[in-house]
Amino acid sequence: MKVISLLANCSVVSVDSNILIKNSEGQTIKLEPGMELHSGDILLLPDDSNVELHSNNQSVKITNTDGFVQHVSTGDAANNVAIYQQFSFDGPEQHHQTTDVQDNVIPDASTD
Repeated sequence: MKVISLLANCSVVSVDSNILIKNSEGQTIKLEPGMELHSGDILLLPDDSNVELHSNNQSVKITNTDGFVQHVSTGDAANNVAIYQQFSFDGPEQHHQTTDVQDNVIPDASTD
């Protein structure tokens, strides 16, 4: 499972798996097409799941395949902005680290 923290408000275009969201009110609910999501909401992506989000005139498809998150963004690349941040859980203490879209740890960005 991958954990995605949203950095921008967005809407759910499509979802094809049992992806959950933990919203700012602390509720954990199943993600559905048409839902409005907010900056700070947390997506829980199980393996082999896909979701497409729309924000700021761009759509982003996020895919978790075998524990590796990939994304495809549409729209003019000059106008695209980051709309999410990915976390990986590692080690016996289950700490998490900020990672980029290729699962590389971003130095000095630990959220422990």
